This record gives sequence, structure tokens and C-alpha cells, in this order.
Amino acid sequence: MKRASLTATCLINHYNYGAFIGDAVEGALRQSRPFDEIVVVDDGSRPADIERVRAACADPRVRLIEKPNGGQLSCFNVGYARTRADVVFFLDADDFWDPGYLDAVLGVYERRPDVGFVAAAHRILHKDGRVVEQSRPDRDLGYSVVRCHRRPHWVGAPTSCLSIRREILERFLPFEAFVGWRTCADECLVIGASLAGARKYELGSPHVNYRVHGGNAWHGRGNVPSEVLWRRLEGMRMCELLRRRLGLPDDLAACAHWEFRTVRDPRSSDYREYCKVVADSDLGWGSKLKARLDLWMTYRFGHKRERA
Repeated sequence: MKRASLTATCLINHYNYGAFIGDAVEGALRQSRPFDEIVVVDDGSRPADIERVRAACADPRVRLIEKPNGGQLSCFNVGYARTRADVVFFLDADDFWDPGYLDAVLGVYERRPDVGFVAAAHRILHKDGRVVEQSRPDRDLGYSVVRCHRRPHWVGAPTSCLSIRREILERFLPFEAFVGWRTCADECLVIGASLAGARKYELGSPHVNYRVHGGNAWHGRGNVPSEVLWRRLEGMRMCELLRRRLGLPDDLAACAHWEFRTVRDPRSSDYREYCKVVADSDLGWGSKLKARLDLWMTYRFGHKRERA
């Protein structure tokens, strides 16, 4: 029996990116497989930019939501609550998609009903005209509940590369922890989806155009110590809040080697991360030794990994 087609929402968050919003909306409208909904959430932009976003959203297929300024995470919360599709695609207003993006990603979800989160590769467009393309093989990233349980661990991609099934999003959105997430709220989506139990998949073909234009909210800011400190503290706080919300126990390290088996073709960085999870856990030394041995056997020989 043929599986029913999934519905899809494009959710664009916008704040003072009036020079770029037209390309973002146009890219969503010209998908080879049309979106069921295109929603733009404006986060209290200045007058000149709000006029541009209104003009970009003049097409009847686009719905504009205007709200007071509250930051990027608040845009995700409001937009998610006002949409109904099976899969939500997130887009920053200064980026745009190739026409085949939606079709390629929905194809993954329709072939793999167990996948709840897709992170697509992207190309970086520099303001001097340089293009850096990040292409790689498709990869099943498995589950990452244990990996992200005690501290944030990035198993994903920037906002414009992310799509998540509604059944996963409804487990952690709305997330009312705005402090620290006025920007970089893609971390809330990435970590939230991990803790909510999403099986993740990486689409290696770059269909996403990520702009570096000098006015990016985060890209290019460098490692300012105070910003890195507070970002990490907020990440740890987010994990704690989400863990309580989702009813997860205090220690999941005993499941680390089982989760590792769900990762297809794990890299050395994946292996080291799971070893660290075990080492930092409250397991007894005997249990730690057994878990480390199982991780090594899985990484070295691969014969114990979960079969599709």
C-alpha cells in the first residue's frame, strides 16, 4: 500500500533582515513540491524592515504574523503554535533554499517513518562572492538522547537546514525559556529533538544557501570568552529543564552502548563522545568497563550495530 504524502510547513523567523526576506520567501514559494503552509513570524522589526517583510508576504500563499520583539526562540514558539503540518521546516530570513529542497527532505521522511529530524547540508555564500559547498554522503545519525542528556551536544545543523516532525516538536515546544535564546535558538531545536527521542538523519546534498553578510546574529562573532561562557551555561540549563519536562531519569549512561549501535558508520568523534558519557557517569567501575568494551567492539567491528 502506498504511504500517504506528508504535509509540510515553512516557518521563517524574521528580525531586521528586510534586505534578504524577499529571497527567503521566494525560495519557499518556488519549491518543486509546494509547501502546504508558508508562515513568516516577524519579531518586532524596525519600521523600514517591517515594510519590506509585508511586501515580501503579499502573496496569498504566505501568512505573516507580527509580534513584539522576544527573540528567535519566541518566533519558533509562536510559529509552531499557528501551524498544523506533519513536518516543520525552519528558515532564517537571510537564507534561502534551492527549488528541490523540500522534495529531497520529504523523501527521507516518507522512506524512513522512523526518522523524526533531518539536518541538510548547506553551501556558504560570502558577501565577496565566494561559495563554499559542504557536500557529503547521506548518513543515519541514530538517536542521541543519552549523548545530550547531561550537557548539550550538537547533532544537527544551522536553523535553515533543519526540519522536524510535529510529533517530536510537540514534546518540547513551546519552550518558555527565553533567557539566552534571543539568537542561536537552533540549539534549542537540535537539543530538544535529541532529548525528545528523535532519530536523526543527515542529508548530504547541499540544497540550503547560508548567507554570510556581516550582519549575521552569530556567524563570525568569534570566541568571545564571556559569550561562550554564558552560552554554555544556558545550554546546560536548557538540558536540565528539558530533561525534567520530558521525565528523563538522572543518569542514562547504562544505555550509551545501545544508543551508539543506532549510529550508522560512526566516526571517531562519535566514539570518543560516547566514551566520555560513560566515563562521566555514576556507573560503577565494572559497568563502565563493560560499556567501554561494548562501545569499542561496536566501533571497531560494527557487527553489533542495529540493523535497519
